[in-house]
Amino acid sequence: SQSRYWINDDERLSNGRVPLPQDSAIFDENTFDSDCTVNLNVPRLGGLDMTNVDTNIVLSHSNQFDVYKGFVLGPTVESVSIGSKINSFFGRLDYPISVPLGSLGRVEINAFNGRYYLSGNFTSESLYHEYGLFDANNYDVTTGLYFNSMNTPTLNMGSGLWTINSVNDIGFSVSPDMIINAGTSTLKFNALTGSGTVLFYPSARSFNKVWFSGTHSGYYSIQSPSYISELIIDAGRKVILDSMEPQEVTKLSLNGTLNDLVLLKSSTDGVQANVNYVGGDSPLLENLALKDVNLSVPIYILNGSNLGNNTNAIVTGK
Repeated sequence: SQSRYWINDDERLSNGRVPLPQDSAIFDENTFDSDCTVNLNVPRLGGLDMTNVDTNIVLSHSNQFDVYKGFVLGPTVESVSIGSKINSFFGRLDYPISVPLGSLGRVEINAFNGRYYLSGNFTSESLYHEYGLFDANNYDVTTGLYFNSMNTPTLNMGSGLWTINSVNDIGFSVSPDMIINAGTSTLKFNALTGSGTVLFYPSARSFNKVWFSGTHSGYYSIQSPSYISELIIDAGRKVILDSMEPQEVTKLSLNGTLNDLVLLKSSTDGVQANVNYVGGDSPLLENLALKDVNLSVPIYILNGSNLGNNTNAIVTGK
């Protein structure tokens, strides 16, 4: 907050001024003499670039703040968000984001006609995407949930791993009008605790790989139609399928075991959910339990369990 700590030129020959909201604050290898904690306590900033910092820095922030340009933390900078504060990004041009260590709080992408692209891996408590383009740029994204309501942003998922850590309620939800380019990405639901139901609203969009994993005792629920190139379900995972909307799947990869089956069931007891398999020859599956599921083609299931009202499921018992 004191101008004597800031400079305006790369040669470091003249004192500058405290950065204003239209400025970018740049920290480099000459900024810090040793490891320390930096408190980010401003309500708004133009941009923040800590790419070249070479000491171990904890960037602590307990307040809500708005960003109008880029926000890039280097590999030795850990972001520590204290409380679930909103971090809003309003850039109207192309700007980078990178949070390789630690996490931001609730991130909101409100980039009218702008583009935020990742220049490194990204972690946040949650990710709300309302306007503009969010481009994962082939990096990994880890967040509690991804949500879009009624607006029409564009999401480029790239080739990285998207890990959703929600343990209850919304995990990944998009509006019917937004644009999603799934690329070769993997969308992994990874609830680790609790008994809640984690919701997936694909809204008839196409995804590359969707992976239901984790260790929680609850369910995952697909709430609208989807087009999935590969559906991966780990042992013991329980997946509810929308009884009113079909799921189109090209490849089924089930990782159940003899004593820990995968479960697929309809969202409505007695009403079949439809799974349209479009991957060519009928697959041979193992360790799968089904209830109220209509498969579009006959599928043989070894060591499976028929819990009733299934079509085209040829099950051999355990």
